[in-house]
Parts: sequence; structure tokens; C-alpha cells
Amino acid sequence: MTSWTSKKVLGYFDGSEYYIIITNPNETPAKIRVRLEDQDVSKEYSLKPRGFLIIELHKEKEFEGKSGNVVVDSDVGLVIEWGSRLCKRCKKAPLELRLITEGMREGFRVTYEWYCRKCNYKEVEGTVVVVKKDGELELTYNPAQ
Repeated sequence: MTSWTSKKVLGYFDGSEYYIIITNPNETPAKIRVRLEDQDVSKEYSLKPRGFLIIELHKEKEFEGKSGNVVVDSDVGLVIEWGSRLCKRCKKAPLELRLITEGMREGFRVTYEWYCRKCNYKEVEGTVVVVKKDGELELTYNPAQ
């Protein structure tokens, strides 16, 4: 029986793409259990010392058709990252959605950008432009090509 000494609650899983990136910085192997909170669904993994693991939760058959908050239990301290998109360049980090706001003379522009903290990869999702015309606001969305 494993003694689960470390617990981390991640975000909500609804069946869509969901990546968990786990790094074991320790010199001892790690036992890991990924489960959904308040449900009897779980899967166990093992990770070698100084190891690295990417779990594609949406592809695991134990989690098909299930939803809930994801909980990661382990017997050692781990570095855990998660997200709905994996970096296309380094494939070792989740992409984060950033908003970049620019002021304009008669309005403003907001750019939605996916960003990787590890390799600085950037991917633009789209831009929202808000312009004041004749006392009213005009809103346009330009998706990335």
C-alpha cells in the first residue's frame, strides 16, 4: 500500500484535451495516482528518478465519458503543470492563454495569444478591436489565419 504524502488539485476535466506534465526532481522513484475528485476513477503511474512524464488524460480509457476536478497524489514531491494545449515546439510544457491590450486613439485592441514559458513559442488565437464610432462602440473579431 502506497503512502500518498503529496496532493495537488488541478483544473476541471470535461473530456476535452487535457495534458498533465509531471517532473520528478528527486533521486528516488515516484508513484503517482491521477484521479477525479468525488468519483471512483483513478489510474496509477510510476516515474523514475529525475524523470519526466506527459499524461494525455483525454486519451486514457479510464477517464472516457467522465468529468470532474483532477487530483494528483504522489509519494514524493513533484513539479506538476497542466493545460488544455501542449506546446508544438518543445512538447514539454502547456500553452498559456495571454491577453495583450493595446490602446488606440478611438478604442483599443486585445490580442489573444498562446504562449509557452519554456521555449517562448507564441501562437496568436485572434484579435478583438473595439472602436468608438458616432458615440457607439463597434466590436470586431479577427481570428488568426
